[in-house]
Amino acid sequence: MTGTEESIAEESLERLQRYGLISRKNETCAVKSIQEILMTAELKRAMKDSPIYMEDGVIKVRQEKEDK
Repeated sequence: MTGTEESIAEESLERLQRYGLISRKNETCAVKSIQEILMTAELKRAMKDSPIYMEDGVIKVRQEKEDK
């Protein structure tokens, strides 16, 4: 749709997703609202050293690594 090479468009989408500006599911992309971007960034900072983390909008618990 953009008229650019697919690889260039994919790299751009990956970068936007990594920066937390868009969400992607399969072939569908959606721009996040300013509120969602700010909330996600704040949660990421707050949960940096926490046993819980957020991944793709889902709050998860970090698994303890067992020393063997």
